Amino acid sequence: MSTILKTEGISESSLYYKVDQDLRNLNSPVQLGFEPIAHQTVQQLGTVRPFPSPTPASQITAQGNYQGLLQGPTVPSTSTAIAQFRTQISPDLRDLEQKYSTSIICLFPHESSSEQLESDFGTGNRHWVGGNFVRLPHNPANTAIPTLANNHQRHLDSVKKWDIIKGELAMLNKFISEKKLDMSQAGNQIHASVRKFNSKVNDFSFNLLNDRRVSSSLQTAFPIISRAALEIDKRFTSGIPILRKNQQKTLFLTQGQIRCILANAFLCTFPKRFELVGQELPEINFFKLFDGGARGNSKPKLEKISGGNPPDWTISKEQMSMVHVDHRNRIEDARESLQIDFANRLVGGGVTGNGALMEEIRFSICPELIAARLFTEALESNEVMIITGCQQFSLYSGCADTFAFKGTFCNDPRDPVVLDPFGRRKGQIAVMDACYFRANEAERQFEKEFVHRELNKCFCAFKLRSQQNHVSPIATGNWGCGNYNGSPELKFIIQWMAASQAGQRALHYYVMGNKEQGEDILRTVKSLGRKGVRVGTLCEALKCYYLTEIKSPSFFKSPKSLFQFLEKHFK
Repeated sequence: MSTILKTEGISESSLYYKVDQDLRNLNSPVQLGFEPIAHQTVQQLGTVRPFPSPTPASQITAQGNYQGLLQGPTVPSTSTAIAQFRTQISPDLRDLEQKYSTSIICLFPHESSSEQLESDFGTGNRHWVGGNFVRLPHNPANTAIPTLANNHQRHLDSVKKWDIIKGELAMLNKFISEKKLDMSQAGNQIHASVRKFNSKVNDFSFNLLNDRRVSSSLQTAFPIISRAALEIDKRFTSGIPILRKNQQKTLFLTQGQIRCILANAFLCTFPKRFELVGQELPEINFFKLFDGGARGNSKPKLEKISGGNPPDWTISKEQMSMVHVDHRNRIEDARESLQIDFANRLVGGGVTGNGALMEEIRFSICPELIAARLFTEALESNEVMIITGCQQFSLYSGCADTFAFKGTFCNDPRDPVVLDPFGRRKGQIAVMDACYFRANEAERQFEKEFVHRELNKCFCAFKLRSQQNHVSPIATGNWGCGNYNGSPELKFIIQWMAASQAGQRALHYYVMGNKEQGEDILRTVKSLGRKGVRVGTLCEALKCYYLTEIKSPSFFKSPKSLFQFLEKHFK
């Protein structure tokens, strides 16, 4: 069974941690990888095997399977560690790994693992160094020079930070379990311990962890989080490759490994990244999330695909696809659709900081997604990230300053979870970033360069993948609008064109209660549909709109809206 434990910030911005009481569930695979489509790249993350319905937190210690984890794992021999975390995989996944053995890596031992793979997991000495791999907390090269005891000591040998981490977590667990720690000062004590192995937190406080609504949860949650974090040397006995730009590679991880990554991110154990020139990786540690600011401000803080050429939009003969407008529901309610996440080029955006817009909210209610920040570089203009099978754990309301946690999400028992051949949930998320425009230069978004950039970005997300038999609708909305200053009318037309080009995929457009916008969209769609508009002719019409209404507007009249222009342009 699964239990959701949460720690709430004083503005009701929340963190959620999944604790699995059936350890077998922790070994279900998660996919991140790469597959060819052209000069475009897609990164994918997929979580498989659903967790059972949550049980109350009060039942945790009563569960036999979970009790052993609370007491802390023993240190097994190499063969025992491999056996303990060996995962059973589906025949489809086994065949895929064998067929693409040079580009697909399972980061966990399984029943099909070769003896060489198990030997590598046992030695734990490969893939530790170089800019192509993640630096992990238990990396032998992750060391620190201890503080000099007095001025007469000129040299001290470095010590492994992993040893420091284990010691500090043992001390914190002892204080918390024996109730020797004043939980109103929990953040201060945790910060003092983390400083001993991560100097980057010196510039941040952990004062949000001192709030009573957070500290009361920490009394139960901290031992669970720390135990999960300490599994990292057994769950990751060799390095994690970084998903580099324009390279083909696929990684498979288990949900237990994802939980382990999140626990270490909470405890800020991941070492400083030594990035190569041109390499950009988002922050994975949570220290910014815990910092309420000097005045206590607590407002809401993986298949890369390269290949094929993008479409020639101006000559496309593709017919326009079906459009459905929804003003009642949210994008995440479209369970079996390709759901669009309005993203930052650094995946997750400000999820570990102040951010509380669409992407940060999505990563908060589906916290397994945060793990992608550990090994995913910044998205290029021709890249998106596809997430397959993620699981939602929390409900919410509002966004930005009004964002608030509204309870635990539970699947409707009348709506059974549907799995794909790899055992993943069928729903997908496309994380794609739009162009940002300053308010005083927003008209530039109608220029050909930016229109085609957005078209290609959407097409990269919407295009059907190899071996994708089920063509699901696309669930989206005002992508790149709001803080990015995009035109809602232009962004709708661009996404409609891309969906049509990508195999006539139906576009389900969520207007978040804006009925007037929904009516405008449907009127325009019906008007253009009756006139037999194609993708190519619509692309040319966008060029005409820019030249006549934006670049050289009439001095005697106000420019038409894009929808008004298109309805009159096609007679």
